[in-house]
Formats: sequence, structure tokens, C-alpha cells
Amino acid sequence: CCDGVLYNNKPVYECCEDKYIRFSNTTLGICCGGRFHTVQPGYQCCGGYYVRVLSGEVCCPSKEQNRVSVGVGDSCCGGNPYSVSWGQICCAGSLYDGFNQQCCGGQVVSSDLVCCGNEEKGSVQMFTPGMSCCGQEFVNVSDTICCSGPGGESKAHNKKNDTDSVKCCGIELIPRSQKCCNGAGYNPLNYVCADKPSSGMAMKKECSPSKLCPISNMATAYCGECDFKQTTNICTWMIGPRSTLSSEVNSGLCPSAEEMVYSGGPSRYSFTDITLDPYVTYEYRVAAWNSYGRGHSNVSRASTEQDVPQAVSPPKWSKVDNREDMILLNWKAPAQPNVGVIIHYIILRDGVERFRGMKFTFTDTGGIQPYQEYTYQVRACTVIGCTESSKVVAVTVQGIPEDLHPPTVTALSPTALQLSWREPGKPNGIIREYQIYQNAIIPTISVFKWCRLLMSSGNSRVHSYLWPHAYYSFAITACTSAGCSTSQPSIGRTLQAAPQGVWSKPRHVIATSRIVELYWNHPEKPNGIISLYNLIRDGAVIFTGDSEHLNYTDADLQPNTRYAYQLEASSGGGSSISEKYVIQTPISTPERISAPYNVTVIGPHSLFVAWAPPVRSSGFIQQQYNVTLNIGSSHSVIRPAGHYQFLLVEGLTPYTQYRIRIQACQEGGCGVGEGAFIRTTEAPPEDLRAPTVTATGPAVIEVKWSPPKKPNGIITNYFIYRRPVGTQDELLVLIWSEGALEFIDASDMLQPYTEYEYRVRAHNSRGSVDSQWSSTQTLEAPPQGVAAPSAQATSAYSVLVNWTQPTSPNGIISQYRVVYQEQRIDPTISTSAVTALTVPATSNQAHVFGLEPFTTYNIHVVAVNNAGQVTSPWTNVRTLEASPSGLSNFTVEKRENGRALLLKWSEPSKPNGVIKQHLRYNIFSDDNLEYSGLSRQFLFRRLEPYTIYTLVLEACTEEGCTRSPPQPVRTDEAPPSSQPAPVAKSVNAASIELKWSKPLNPNGKIIRYEIIYKHNKGNLTGIRATSTKEKVVFTEFDNEMNEFIYTDRNLHPWTRYEYKVRAWNSAGYTDSSWIVAETSQSAPKGLAPPKVRHIPDNPFKLILSWVPPEDPNGVLQSFRLQRDNILFPFSFDALTFNYTDEDLMPYTTYSYSIIACTMGGCCTSELTTVRTLESSPASVRPPSLQAISSTKINVSWSAPLLQNGEIVKYILLLNNEEHYSGKHSSSLVTGLQPYTEYNFTLVVCTNGGCTSSSNKSAWTMEALPMNMRSPRLQVIRSESIEVTWHEPANPNGQIRAYELRRNGVVIYSGPEVRYCDFSLTPGMEYSYTVTAMNSQGSVTSPSAKARTNPSAPSGVAPPKLQMWRFNEILVTWDPPTRANGEIINYTLLNRAEAIPQWSQRDQLGQQEVQAAPRPYDLYEVRIEACTVLGCASGDWASIQTLEVPPAMQLSPILERQTDSRGFQSVFRVLWSKPQQPNGKILYYELYRKQMTNPVQDSRLTLVYNGSSTSFQDTGLLPYTTYDYQVWAINSAGRTSSAWTRSRTGPAAPEGVYPPTFSTVSATTAVINITPPIKPNGIVSLYRVFASNIKERDLLLSEGTTGQLTIHGLKPFTTYSVGVEACTCFQCCSKGPVTQVTTRASAPSNQPPPLINAVTSRGTSLQWSVPQSPNGIIQSYELQIRTACPQPSQPIIKICSPGPSEVKYSGQGQSFNVTDLEPYTNYNLRVICYNFVGSTASEWITITTLKEMPEYRAPFIVNSNLSTIYLDWSHSFLLNGKLKNYVLTENGARLYNGFDSTLHIRKTSEKTFQFQVTCNTDSGSVSTPVIPYNPATGLSFKGAVIPTVSGKSGVENAKSKFYTELWFIIIMAIVGLILLAVFLNLLLRMKRSRQPYERERPPLVPLQKRMSPMNIYTPISSTITLDAVNSETNLSSQSKSLITLWKVSFVELNVPSQSQISRAYSQSSLHRSVSQLIDNHDKKSLFEDSAWDTVVHGHDSGTVSFYMDDEDLMDTIKGFSKVTKEHTMFTDTHL
Repeated sequence: CCDGVLYNNKPVYECCEDKYIRFSNTTLGICCGGRFHTVQPGYQCCGGYYVRVLSGEVCCPSKEQNRVSVGVGDSCCGGNPYSVSWGQICCAGSLYDGFNQQCCGGQVVSSDLVCCGNEEKGSVQMFTPGMSCCGQEFVNVSDTICCSGPGGESKAHNKKNDTDSVKCCGIELIPRSQKCCNGAGYNPLNYVCADKPSSGMAMKKECSPSKLCPISNMATAYCGECDFKQTTNICTWMIGPRSTLSSEVNSGLCPSAEEMVYSGGPSRYSFTDITLDPYVTYEYRVAAWNSYGRGHSNVSRASTEQDVPQAVSPPKWSKVDNREDMILLNWKAPAQPNVGVIIHYIILRDGVERFRGMKFTFTDTGGIQPYQEYTYQVRACTVIGCTESSKVVAVTVQGIPEDLHPPTVTALSPTALQLSWREPGKPNGIIREYQIYQNAIIPTISVFKWCRLLMSSGNSRVHSYLWPHAYYSFAITACTSAGCSTSQPSIGRTLQAAPQGVWSKPRHVIATSRIVELYWNHPEKPNGIISLYNLIRDGAVIFTGDSEHLNYTDADLQPNTRYAYQLEASSGGGSSISEKYVIQTPISTPERISAPYNVTVIGPHSLFVAWAPPVRSSGFIQQQYNVTLNIGSSHSVIRPAGHYQFLLVEGLTPYTQYRIRIQACQEGGCGVGEGAFIRTTEAPPEDLRAPTVTATGPAVIEVKWSPPKKPNGIITNYFIYRRPVGTQDELLVLIWSEGALEFIDASDMLQPYTEYEYRVRAHNSRGSVDSQWSSTQTLEAPPQGVAAPSAQATSAYSVLVNWTQPTSPNGIISQYRVVYQEQRIDPTISTSAVTALTVPATSNQAHVFGLEPFTTYNIHVVAVNNAGQVTSPWTNVRTLEASPSGLSNFTVEKRENGRALLLKWSEPSKPNGVIKQHLRYNIFSDDNLEYSGLSRQFLFRRLEPYTIYTLVLEACTEEGCTRSPPQPVRTDEAPPSSQPAPVAKSVNAASIELKWSKPLNPNGKIIRYEIIYKHNKGNLTGIRATSTKEKVVFTEFDNEMNEFIYTDRNLHPWTRYEYKVRAWNSAGYTDSSWIVAETSQSAPKGLAPPKVRHIPDNPFKLILSWVPPEDPNGVLQSFRLQRDNILFPFSFDALTFNYTDEDLMPYTTYSYSIIACTMGGCCTSELTTVRTLESSPASVRPPSLQAISSTKINVSWSAPLLQNGEIVKYILLLNNEEHYSGKHSSSLVTGLQPYTEYNFTLVVCTNGGCTSSSNKSAWTMEALPMNMRSPRLQVIRSESIEVTWHEPANPNGQIRAYELRRNGVVIYSGPEVRYCDFSLTPGMEYSYTVTAMNSQGSVTSPSAKARTNPSAPSGVAPPKLQMWRFNEILVTWDPPTRANGEIINYTLLNRAEAIPQWSQRDQLGQQEVQAAPRPYDLYEVRIEACTVLGCASGDWASIQTLEVPPAMQLSPILERQTDSRGFQSVFRVLWSKPQQPNGKILYYELYRKQMTNPVQDSRLTLVYNGSSTSFQDTGLLPYTTYDYQVWAINSAGRTSSAWTRSRTGPAAPEGVYPPTFSTVSATTAVINITPPIKPNGIVSLYRVFASNIKERDLLLSEGTTGQLTIHGLKPFTTYSVGVEACTCFQCCSKGPVTQVTTRASAPSNQPPPLINAVTSRGTSLQWSVPQSPNGIIQSYELQIRTACPQPSQPIIKICSPGPSEVKYSGQGQSFNVTDLEPYTNYNLRVICYNFVGSTASEWITITTLKEMPEYRAPFIVNSNLSTIYLDWSHSFLLNGKLKNYVLTENGARLYNGFDSTLHIRKTSEKTFQFQVTCNTDSGSVSTPVIPYNPATGLSFKGAVIPTVSGKSGVENAKSKFYTELWFIIIMAIVGLILLAVFLNLLLRMKRSRQPYERERPPLVPLQKRMSPMNIYTPISSTITLDAVNSETNLSSQSKSLITLWKVSFVELNVPSQSQISRAYSQSSLHRSVSQLIDNHDKKSLFEDSAWDTVVHGHDSGTVSFYMDDEDLMDTIKGFSKVTKEHTMFTDTHL
């Protein structure tokens, strides 16, 4: 195993990386780049190169350039070395200045930012407290859990309340109770993780596959599988992907691990897989188990449909060359495109489309304005739909805002200010935010610094929590993306507030027992201007004063009394009052204490005071005295004097005014007298603070000072002194006498960044005082005086830079920046300066990396301090040389039918040094050296067709080699051969499975296999059998398998088939031999399902019939029936075709199928499903009733057990009236009367009939009785009244008792409704009320009054009622049984509730016809008979009015609904009952009529008849207007509603016509579209499509008009074009297609001709038709010309392509070209013509084969006095690659080389015998021997016949002994020995005297050690010895011939013998010769006497000359003077 590749063991072979190559144990070797190299000290393997790497250097391989870079450093960046310790950082393969910068996500950002991720992938975030990185996300730590995976990936999860119960498992969260299985949690009691490797194998944890298996599979859970077999398999991990798998990987599919998606029982044969990804190919296979084991089916593939793309990233925007009128957008393909091809991308700017196409970049130039923001998003579209990315905001140029107005400050309250501002006059961009800065100016508080208050996006802000009555300064900062600018400040002041801290420190002085002096200060926080003080004593104001009065003397007090004082301070913001201050007056005090009479100042610190005693009122009182100074103030002083009346007061402050008062004290208290003022004298000042010095500039210092704390007098002068720190030389710089105490020192003597000291001297009349020194340092200034740095190239990629500190740093140098700029030779090309790195000030050296090899750079150093920077002058430096770079791949021309490759290449784009010699090129094929030389083309022959050869080009210079990336090149294809015949693996009646393998010699990529078959029509007996033609039945394009299987299905049984395989590649095909296979019998086919029909009115029987199968495929044996997949227990013979199935269940679905059987099997027909007829349901149970309340009953029911059909409706009868009709199983009956019995019946209906249940009744619950009417009073006699009453109108229950009250007294209680009240007083009025009671309560009627009569009638009977007409009632009655007098009238009374009572009086009649206002209503009537003495009434009689037709039926409501097709062609019709039903509504009728345009009479259609109030009308026409009308019917008649109109929705159009074409061109067509016959709506869109059978239809155009133009058609192509018309989004239909053929155009894409064979004189070609013929090809034309360059020769000649020549013209597609020249490059191309135009293919190049060289003409010989000139340039036809020309003179070889001209030094006048031999790689030929005499100038031609020999030919002439190799070697050894002896003697002579250093010869550098790369002589060799080879004649007479190839470089190399043999006999003198000549006297090489015989001019541009043996010896002697001790010396004596 070599690096993951297996090889067979071989002796003496070793692994070298992934190769297994031969290794010799005799020499030590190291593997590098797939080859063994000899171990060399200081060398190491790097990037496949074995290179020298010194200590301190690093080797960096570059994968892009396939080279290595060796240089100083310790790390690599982008393939270049650098050192990480010098401050440069590597980001995205480039070096940047690492000062305060970091690399994040491939970009360099500030180190202050947070990088979430790493250098390659990361996102940049602003630092925010509480935020942290989770992978590339910046999340809140407090609410996020970050989980990291083993590969460094991370995922953020939101924290929940139960964070303690979860943990991380990889990047996912799992419950803490579970275990982790590579990102998945599991319960270890139920599952096991299959993440273990096989026994003995190692696997990293992060590489383990994660799959959960049941705990039962613990023994076999390995390697990601639950049933891993360790006995047969092992598994482990490997680094990186390795393509060792199947064709799925090679075909672009990436297979995933297999998983089980379904497991079930053996009776299920289908499974629907859901939750799949869109547009993904899935493979499925089925595994079946039995008791023995498991078997798998073959794999089947299925692809999900496409979907819209997902994970569309937003575009990235950038500016274009700093232009502000365009924005460049770039985007990437979606991460999950979910589709094979994205059809286009759309760029939206602010929601408007700006671009549509397939590119990933777009430059928006339309309407881009500066100072604007634009929102962009990309929309990726597939054929299914589009997905939009998130939005990104692009900003054009943004400047710093200008003309910013200061804010407006408005005071709102003592603590709040309102700020408002305007937009800047020049915003210069989009204002992103406003920042408000605040500065408080409070008199009592130190001034705050400016601080940012807030950020706001509005134009106003209220700022609260401020100090009252304080000044605040505000400034507004407006910011754009480019920066911010700040306005001028505005000052605002808050309003005043009530003072705070009033009289916080109260003071008082007791003058007498009746007088108290009170003192106060201003409030601690006045919060405004104090305008008033009020002094309050015991609640009364005793003093009012302004702010200037701070004391008050309170007189007229009482001794020994307590007083409470308060001080109230008032301002504009309010007032505040202090706490109470209690003062107790003394009992008694001395009075009339006078001021001191003698106050004398003794000195600055003392004074003398004398006073008189107070005037006593009575008697002598012993008193004590105190002297008070400034009593009452905050700094009062009291000095005791005892009984004395004088005192010397000391310890006073000089020059201070004191108020002196005498305090006298007695037993009752103390008193204070009047005062006297006096000031102490001056003293020298004291306590002078050091001044405050501040440097405001590099030479400016501001000095401020304050007066002495103790001035002790009037300061008259201040003296300011200055001195440099560290010196004593102070200088008086200022004498102050008046003005502000400050001074600005701007003297010229001040130096930048220098420390100075200042002190102040204060002077008064008594003396002076000095302050301490205060020091400060002037500010920094930009540095000055930086010298140019010194730069030294340390490698090809780095420079060491040194510099010195600036002569005037003028501050602290913070850093140095090293800047370099590439120096261009072309001054018009400007290069930008690059800051390489930044170093701290402590370093004066920097190592700059990241430079290009052999490039001149300008470098300077920038010194930076805090004040600025200074730049040094530029310094030039050039980096060292390196190996070449920019080596491109080969240009490959395929030759010789896949047997050869012509390789060409160009020079490296970057030689990275001075090319002193030509580059040498090596070509490796699979690590084998195939070519080494100077030429840049090579014909690689003897190759296999269609074989990949990995070629590597290596270019070498003295600095190293560079290889191109391995370039796999495949040779041309040839037709395949040896295709094995297919094998029939499995044969049955309908299919044959064929298996075949690849051809033994595919000779190319098999693009397809074709299975060709033929068969005999008829059966196997051969009767009427006919053979068919060959036909391709299958084409296999999957050519990656080793074996192929095809099953030919749908074959006919009993048929013989023959098959063969045809294998194709691009060059042709080959066929296998035929095989024969025969099919067998099979089951019948074409068996129709049985026909089933009903027997009318019989739901229990069905009649079945069937027919024989269409294709029996054999002899029919029997028929069998299946019912519901159950076979009948009997079968039928082949002649029986019907059967009657009995005893079936009504309305039951049965499925029948027929089985027909032959000897080959049975065939089952499709199922015929039928349902038996319906019948009425059986055993309907009565409904369940439940009384819910007094007005509601819930009725529910269930379906019958035997429905015998589909229940179409349930009918609920309430008291035999229909209450509900529908399909629900319950109904809530409401609106019932309380305590009423209701009967319910349930009727269940099917289409076969209805069945009713038995009746079931229920009572509603009781309720409070209601509507108790007044009792009826009938005066019976003069002493009795009959009281009658009825139940309440709403008894709502069972009335249990009545109470009758007369005048409020209960006179009756019982259930009766009549009562006769006797024993009444006649003529009296009585009042009666009745109370009715049930279980829920009672109700009392209104009162009724009656007056007893003397007499009245009796025995009045109730009237008789009869309907007269539908609205009239006939009322008849009889007279009373006892009239008791004459009846004067009858009164007819009605108590109907709905209308007021009416009455009719008639004295005579006994009948009356009364009108009934409401039909179908109950009316009650009674008769009252009256006499003169009174009236009597009879009982009530009732009757119900008749029904009339209903009235006021409302119009129906139409709701449009969607049918099953998605069209809105269904109406749901709703209506309500008539507002006046006038009876019981029996049913409704719904009528419909269709409205036509123009309006015509359309017939009505009855669409519904029933009791429901809704109906769903289906089957309507689309986009059609319908009218609906409802009729309501009762027993008396019907009524109709008004018509309601609505229109159905649109549908797909019908009758779409095919399009017609008005104009057709080659690529466009204009089509006319005819509107559809039935548009079924308004056609809103027409689409034009091209029909494609195999693929989806291609959309060509779309629009709304009837004429569309199609673009992008192919010329001369027939399209099947159709039209699709749409009326809505899903309402589209396609019409038939029309064939159209575009017009022809000129052909295009003509493939180049293919080379069949190439000879030395001709070639055979063939070509194919153009890929786009665009018409009928009429002819072809073959053109040929000579190509450039021609095949490689040692000498490159100028070449130009020859004229084109037509070799063939006609309709053929092949031609043999003859009359060509051998070994010549020709260009060929094919031009094809149709009747419109022509097109030409690309030129191809062929090289004819080689032949023997030919002799054509004798060569030319001329001479002058010193030189003989020979020219044989026209003597030969090479016909191959030249090996050399050999010139002989009289058999002796004079010249061996490539030149065709030669100059020979003439040494004698003899006759020369010249002959030239031309040697090629195909043979050789010689000219005749031509004698030439220089004296006569005559040559004798034709003396010798030229000779021609092949490759193996040997010269016939016998060589002289001195031309033999052995003689040359012996003479060379003898010469070397003699030379050594001579040199030894010469050195001994020189050693006797030590020369001065000046006398020593110039030093010559020693020859470098020859590297292995020197074995090839570079093309740039300048001087070559052609005579120094094994065939050189070393006779003393002959001269050594030297050829000078190039005069521009003088360089001589002396090669070794091995070099000579491998350099085509081209060698050079020792390099030090040219250096000696060039450095000794700087003269031209040709001025030396040794070269004075140089002669110029022959055809190859060479210079030839002779060098005598003496000259050569002199040169060698010069070499001997350079000894080892001469390599260095000290130069003295100057």
C-alpha cells in the first residue's frame, strides 16, 4: 500500500509517495515528487521538488503555479516565504501590515473589532458587552447556548427555562439524561451508537459515523451500521475523499448512506415516502424476510420534482473605480438550488427589476445618484418559481455633513430642556444618526466635560434630570457613513426652582436679654435668583428683605423666653422654609455696653484693645469680659479677658479687617456691646501655590496662577521665571503689574517636546514669596531629518531595511512604517505605494516580505509621532533571482490517429532573473523523462489511442526549476474492436434479459451501446413466419459499468429473437455476433373486466357477464370469478360467459374480476365495482329527548344499524309537523312554550325510501306564569256578582291554585276558575283580583271593578262561530234563558291578543259577520246581554281562521364556490322563510334561468323542491350569468321572491385555435392568435409554446395581444408551435400545434476535419456536417496551407504561413491529400456551403512522416587571403529532424554541428578534398567530394558520388588512427601531465618573492559547484567548442574550432564529458575565462590579440574563429595565478 494505492509486491521496488518504483539499495535516495533523489546535505523535499534550503530559510510550495519558493522566513503566505515575527500578517494569500489589524474571513480589519470565525471564514462584529461569538454568529451570551462540533463548526441555540436539563451533543442540544452519538441524543437503555470501528482498526472520534441502532443490535452495531458483519468486513477512516466507488460518483451523483424508510407486514406492497428533498434522485430497494434469511431486490431510482431555490444569499456590492454613478453587484448560486438549471437571476433595486440573466455580476448604471442608499436583492428562478434573498443596502458616495445648524434649546421645567434641530444645509449623504453632546455650566459645581448624551434619528429630544437654573451647552453631531460633523454649541438654561438648604447653619448673637441678632447665609442650592427673605418668629413674619440682607436684629423680646425662628427664601421658582431654630433669651444681661475706646494695631498679627465697663443700673456686679472679633460671622474669634478691661490680642491675620466687640457676662447671662472696625498691617505674602502651566503647542506654554492664599497685603507685582528641567539657568520672562493672572509664553527659545519649569514670585509692600516650580512639556511636532534607509535583499521575496532615528524627533517616535513601491521601467505605468509593515519605535530594522523576485523596489521609512510624520527619501533595492514562474500548459495537437501528440509550449511569463543562457525544458510523462532540450515543441509518439498521459513540463534555469501542473492529455480515439456477444441470462414469455461486457479494445470512450434485434413474426412452429428488419431496441448511455444488463420486455410469447451488441465511440463502432433466444407461453392478455348490471327494483341480485381475452397467449382452460378478492368455490368452462349473483346486501359495494387461465398461467382482469340498489332503512329508533329549559328541548338521534343506502336526510316531526330536515344527528328545538307536551317522530330517508320511528313525547319545564288577565265580573243579582277567570295567557306550568281577592281580601283559594260572590250590597262597586300559582311562583291579574245592579239577565249561553269567508267569521247566539226584562242590546266581545277588542251592539239581530284581520289565527268571542237594570255575559267561544297564500318572500342570497377542478362554477343558494307565511309552509321551489348576451328568453329550470332553505347548484357553465327565484308554498297557495342575479367564475378556455404565422425568418416568427371559441372568461394572457414529446413544452413567448413575436429560434428548424390561453392563474388550456419551419441561414459550427492516416507524402481526412447546418449543405471545400512553426530543428528559422490552396470541392465528406512534403507541418480546414452562405472550421495541423534525406545540389566553396568559406544550405532536403552536419577534409573531420555555412582559417595553399554529410533521425546522405585549391580558387566537382545511409549505416571509409577515441584519450592524459609539471615549476619560481597587494592579479570568482541541472547546456550559451568531443582530431596540425553563437554575452563554459554527450556536442569554455577577460581591463573581447582572427557573417548569425594552441596555453596560464589564498586580501599602501 503506497499512500492509499495498492500494488503487487515486486523485488527491489519501494513506495515513493503514491507510486511503487524501482529503488537501488546501492545508493542512498530520498523520495520527492514521486522520484528518488540522491541525498544531499542541506536539501529537503518541498512541494515535489528536492531543493536546497539553508538554515533560517523556509520552502513554500505554490499549488497555483506548481513551483516552490525558497527564502528567508519561517512561514508561507500564498506560496511565498515570510517571517511572522516581523509584524506582517497573511490574509487571503497576501501579506499586509499587521499593525492593529487582523485577518477575518479573508479580509483585513481592525484589531478592535471582534472576529467570529477564523482567517478564512469569519464575520466581523463590533464589540458589544454581553455578546460573544458562536461560530460565525455574534450572539447574546445570556440567552444563547453555543454548541461546537469536532470539526470546529458551531451552532447557537436559544436558552429556555430548563437550561440545566440540556447539554451539547456536537452542535445540537440534547436532554442531559441522554447520551451523545455524534450530534444525536439517545437513551442508552433502548439504543446503541454504531460509532465503533472494527476490531483492531483505529478511527478518530470525529470521523465516526453516527447511527442509532436498537439495543438488541449491540453485538453488530459497528461502522454506522446496525448489522455489520465483522467476520467478512472491516471499516476504518481515511483522510479526504477517494474516488473508489461506483459510477454514481462519476456520473455526478453523490450517494448517501442507505437507511430504512419502511418496515411492515407481508401483505402490503406500497409505501409513500414523504419529507424528501426536491429534485433529488433516490434509490430504493426492497428486502424480504422468511424464516431462513433475507433477500434484496434490485435498485430502482426515482427523482423528486423540482422546487424553488433555497438559501439564496444577498448580493455583494462595491464601487467601480471610485465612480459614483454605478454600482457593481456580485452574487453566488443558491446553496440549495433544488433544480438542475437556474433559468435566470433577477436583480431588484428598491423592488424594481434591473437585471435578468444567468451572469453572477451586474453593473447598475441607471439613475445612480450620489448621497443615496439603494436596496438590492437577488431573485433566483427555476422553472417552478423564484426565491428572493434578503436585502442589502448599497450606499453611494457619502461625505461629512456641512452647514450644520446649532440646536434650539427651550426650557420646559427646572429639570428639563427641549432640544430641536434642523437637517444640515449640506447633508452630503444619508444622515444615519444624530448625536447630542452636553456640557453643564453650573456655578456651584465644577464644569463637566463634553459627553455624548444619546443617539437619535428624529429632530427633537427632551432632556430631563438637569440641575435647576443651570446653564447647559448642547452641540449636535450629524453622521453619515463617511463621518460626522458637529455644530456650534447652543446654551440653554433651565427654569428656576424652589431653593434648597435654607438656613442650614443658623447663627445668632444675644446682645441683651431683650435683643437678639440673627445671621444667615444664602441657601446651599439657591436654584435660581433669591429675591426675598422672610424671617418668621413663632409663625409671624418679623422681617422681609432682599438678597442683600443677611442679618436681622430682633428687639422687644422678653427675658428668659424661648423663641422659634424660621427663614423663608423665595426665588422665581418658588420658596422654601428652613427648619425651626430655637433661641432662649437669658434672664438678665449687662446693658449699655459701649464700644472699646482704644483699639491700637501693634503689628500684622496683634492689636491692643481697651474698653470701659458697662453702665450699671443698680449695685456692683462682678463681670467677666471677652473680646470678640467678627462675632456673628462664620469665622468669629472670642478671646477671654477675665475681669480686666484691656487685652492684647495676638495670632491675627495680617492685613485683615476685624470688627471688635466687647462681651460682658454676669450671673444671669452675657451681653455684647457696639463694635469698632480696624485692619492689621501688611506682612510678606505667604503660601503661594505653584503656577498651572499647560503646553498648548510645540513652542507655546500657557502659564496661569492664583494669588497667595495669604497675600497679607496688596500684591503689587508678580514675577514669572522659566528654566529648562534639569538646569539652574532660570530666566525672568514676565513682570506682572495688572490684568488677568495668566501669561502665554511663545518665545522662540522654546523647543518642541522639551520639558520646562516655571515659578511665580508674589510681591507686596512688605516683601515677596516664591512658589514651587511647575513643569510641563511642550507638545510634539512632526519629526524632522530622517535619512534614507539602507536596504539589502535577503532573498528573492524579502528585503532587510535599516534606518536611523530622525535627527529631530520632536516627540516620542511611536512607530515606523516601511513603505515600498515597485519601480517600473515604463514611466507611464504608475504603481501605488504599499505599507509593508509597522514596527515600534524601539526598532530601527525591518524585514519586508511578500515581494516579487528580481524586481526593483523603491523603499522609504515613515517616522510617526503624535504630532505627525516625516518621510525619508527613497532607496532602491532589487530582490534576488528565483526559479521561473508563469509556466503555462502544453498546446496539444493530436496526431497519427491517436498514436502521437505534438506538444508545444511558450516561455515562462516571469523568468524571475537575468536569462544568461537559454532555458532548458524537460517533459515527463507519468514521471518518465520523455524529452530534454532547448526546443519548445516535441512530437510524442508510439502512444495508445484514447489513453490519458499525464504530462509535466519543467523549465530550468541556474536558480532552479519550475514544473507546470500535471496536464492530463488524452490521445485521439479509434474505432473499438472485439466486442463480445451478449448472453441471454433470463428468458420468459414476455422478456429476455441480456448481459454483455465492454469491448476488449474500446480505443476511446464508449459513448453508447446499442442492442439490435430481429425476430420472426409468427409462432415457433414456423407457420407463416416472416423475418423482420434489424431494429435498435435499446441504447445504453451509462458506459461506466463493467457489465451491462438489459431486459427486453413486452415481447410476444412463442417467438424467436436474435440479438447483437453495437459499441460506439466518437471514432466509429463495432458489432458483436448474433445470439438467438426464444420466448415461452404466458398468461392471457387483454382480459376485459366483467360487466355487471342491476335487476330493476331488486337490490339483492346482480347479473355478471364477460368476454374472452383479446390475446389468449395459449389455449383457454377455465374462467373463475372473484368477488371482493375472494374466489368463488367453482369455476366455469371456456364457453360460459355469464352468471347471476344472489343473496346480496342492499346498497353494498361489491368488486368483481374474472380470471382466465391457460397452460402458461392465469390473467386477472381489472375490477368492476358496483353498488347494489338502495332500500329504505330498517328499525329506526325514536330520537332521544332532553328538556333543557322551559322553552328548549334537545333532540338527538343516531343512524340506523341497517341503513340500506346513503342517508340523504333526517326529518324531525314536531307534533306531526316538519321541524328539521338535514343530515345532522341532533337538533335544538327552541321557541317552545313552557310546560307543554310535544310529540317527536324521526324519519330517515335514503334514495330507496323512508322509514319512520315510533312517536316519543317530552314536556318542557315549568316557568313563572305570565299574563294573567283581569277577571270577568258578571253582576248576577243585585247582591251577587259572578267572578270568572281563565288561566294565565302563559301558565308556563300546572296551575295548582287560584286566590281571589275582593277589595284586597282573599275570599277564595282553590283550583276553580269561577266563583259567585253573594251577600253583596246592591249598587256597590267592588274590586277583584286573581292570583294564579304554579311550582315556580305566582302572578296577579289587574283589578276588575263592578257595581251590583238591582236586576240583570241570567243564563247567557256562549255564541256559535263559523267561518264565513277566509277573512270573515259568522257569529250567532241565543237569547238568555231568563231575560229578567227586555233585552235592550247585545255586546260582542273579542279577546284576541294581537288586536284590540272590538264590539258590536244590535238591538234586534242575533247574528253578526265580523272581519278577521290575520289569517290562520285563533279568535275567542263571547256575548253580553243587557237590560235596563243590568247586563250578563256568557262563556267564551273560539275558532281558528283559514290559511291564505304566503306573502313577502325575500330574494335568495348567492355564494360562489369552487368545484373539484378549482373553478368557481358552483352557487350556494340561501333563502329565509316568508315574512308572512299565512299558514304552514309545506315546501320551497327554486328556479334558475340563464342570461344570454344579447338578452333572450331562456326557459326556467326547477333546480330544487324541498323544505330546506339552502341549495348547492352544481354543473353550471363558467363565466355565465344566472338568475334565481324562490317560491314558498302552503296549503292555500304560493308566493315568489324577486330574481337574484350573479355570474360564475372563469374557467379554462375551450376551442383554442392553432396559431397562424404572418412573418417567418431564420430566428424569429410573428404569429397571429385567434380568440378561443369559448373563452369562458376574459382572456388575460396568451402563451406560445413549442411542443416536445420527451420533455416539457418550451415557452417561446407570452403576451396579452393577438400578435406575438418569437425570438431565439434555430434556423431551418421545424417547430410544433401551439397557443395556450389563460383567463386566470390556473385557468389555462392549450390548443393544437402548427408546424412551422424557419428559414435557412448560413451554416455555423463546422467541426474541423478528422485525420484518418498520415504518410510522408499525403494524408487521409474525413469531416462531418456542421453542428448547425441551418439549411441543406450543398458542397464542401478542403483548403490546405503550410503551417508555422514547422517541425522542430536545431536551428530555428523565420517562418510565415503559406497561401491557402483548395484541394477538394464537392459534396463528399472525405478526401486523400497527396503531393505533400515529408516532415512538414500543414494546416487544413473545411468550408461548407449552403444556398445562403458558408462557414469555415478551425485550422488543424498535421505533420507528415519522415523520410531519408535527399541530396539536391553541390555546396559552394569560396576563399580570400585568410579564410575559406563553405555553404551547403541548398545541398540537402532534410525530410526529418537534423542531427548534425559533418564536414570532412580528405577523410578528416573538420566540423560537426548544425550550421550550414562555415569559415575556415586558411593555413596553406594545398588542395582541399571537402565532403559534407547530412545526418537526420531517419538516415544520412553525403555530397560528392569536391576538391578545392585556394590558390587558384577552383573546385573540382563530381569527383565522388554522394553516399546515403540509414540509421544503422556505418561509414565505409577507414578512419585514421589519430581520429580514434583511444588515441585522443592517451594524448589528453599526456598533455595534462605535462601541464601539471609546467605549472608546478612556474609556482616554485613565483614563491621566491612576495608581491605587493597591488601587484597581484585581479581575483576571479571560483567556479560554482555544478548542479544536476547543468547537464543540459542552456540555449543562451555564447561560445561553443565544436571540436571538443570524442570525434575531435587532436593532431598537431589541426586547429581547435570555436564557434561564437552570440556576441551579446561573453561567457565560456568548459563542460564535463557527460555534459558534452548530453548537450548535442555543444560546450563552452570555463566561465572564469570570460570573467577574467571582462573584468581585467573592461575591453571588448575582440580587442584582445587572442581574438584578432575573428571573422563575422554567415547565414545563422554566428561568428567563428580559431584559437592557436599557444593562445590556449596562455589563457590556461592565467588561470593558474588564481590560488586559494588569493580569494581575499587587505588593500594597503594607498
